Amino acid sequence: MNYCIVDTNVVIYYLHQVGGDDYRKYFDRIVSRGSVISVITRIEVLSWPGYSGNLIALYFKHCRWLNLHYNKVRSII
Repeated sequence: MNYCIVDTNVVIYYLHQVGGDDYRKYFDRIVSRGSVISVITRIEVLSWPGYSGNLIALYFKHCRWLNLHYNKVRSII
């Protein structure tokens, strides 16, 4: 199975309802098929000024976490 690594801005745009219905439907498909976020993305989203615990908790519930071990990061770079 392939997973999509999701960037902080993508999550914030989704949660802030930027991009309209087409964007939200596309993003919902990405999440349902398997999205991955890093601990850095998690920290950035949680520190976002528009933070809403319920929305973010719901999104995070459907995500896989990418552990940023040095060897994994090096292999991606």
